[in-house]
Amino acid sequence: MNRKGKKKPFSASLPEWMKLWEGLEVPTNLSTVQRDESCHMFRHDPDRARAIAEEIDDPWFLCQALSHFLRYDSLPEVTELATRCMTLGMSIGDPYQSVAVTAWPLSALVELGHRDLATTWLDEVIELSRSVEHPVWRLDALYLVWQAVFTLGESQREAVFEEFLAACGAANSWRASFTMKYAILIVARIDSERARELANSMPENWFKRRLIRQLAEGVSGRPRPFNWQAS
Repeated sequence: MNRKGKKKPFSASLPEWMKLWEGLEVPTNLSTVQRDESCHMFRHDPDRARAIAEEIDDPWFLCQALSHFLRYDSLPEVTELATRCMTLGMSIGDPYQSVAVTAWPLSALVELGHRDLATTWLDEVIELSRSVEHPVWRLDALYLVWQAVFTLGESQREAVFEEFLAACGAANSWRASFTMKYAILIVARIDSERARELANSMPENWFKRRLIRQLAEGVSGRPRPFNWQAS
């Protein structure tokens, strides 16, 4: 209950990572405000949008903002900007953050059809992901990257997915089953038989039972959007 005697919504009690997962509002800081402002402004005033983005101190949010600019394929410096985004993200210092944030520029490159460039960078991201020591953080980061490159090509998608499954297998946490459930629902969108096989291979728990029921009902998922205006 709040001070006015009204019951708080369930979402108010969720941890921030789960609010982000569900697309709910979370407290903002200056970097997030600058990122959002620059992204929404770019189509109408690209010079001002770039100026705002360059003021972002946090490399995570700067990488996201610059990745949004990539989506405007009229930019003559796509390769240069993509290189800056990926280099910026991968130099954050924390391997988990470095891998996770590359999902934004990779998604933009895939959307624009720069398949060779995306594949080249993806190889480096996969290699970097192996330095994320905690398997829970590794699977979370790989799950983002896998969604970003989902339509890049089967071989690239499978390369990330195999790393993701290995991290899930190494993680002694409910988060592994939680994330696998959502990933397998996305797999069901393109291969229902494989989705069922993956579901049956999961450890016995609530997530597995719920997933099997959903698959039997024909439920499937889709990769999350990375376009800031669509998310």
